[in-house]
Amino acid sequence: MRTSIAVVGMVAITLACSSSGSNGTTASCYVANQFICFEDPSPTTTQASNLSVKCSSDSGQFLQPAGCPQAGFLGKCTATTSEGVEIQRFYTGADAAYQADFCATVALGTWSTTF
Repeated sequence: MRTSIAVVGMVAITLACSSSGSNGTTASCYVANQFICFEDPSPTTTQASNLSVKCSSDSGQFLQPAGCPQAGFLGKCTATTSEGVEIQRFYTGADAAYQADFCATVALGTWSTTF
């Protein structure tokens, strides 16, 4: 099981997914009011389904293939878990300095301002 946590301001989002082989496409969930887009570059069918359900419950926009917006992009955290690579993109309204620090020290990922 893969668990991802992103903290945006005072809101924590936890995403838990199980795995069983990649489905060959990408998936994303853009939650505009939380200034974040979760992107999974190689989700399993179960992971994509779980992301879709989670996205719906957060009033987000689920897209498969992935479609995180470029407008307002501040930076991204790319982290490798036992299940593969996960990208979290942050947008205007998010505290980019905090997210960059969280990415490096907690998620043990790589922060980048390149989309």
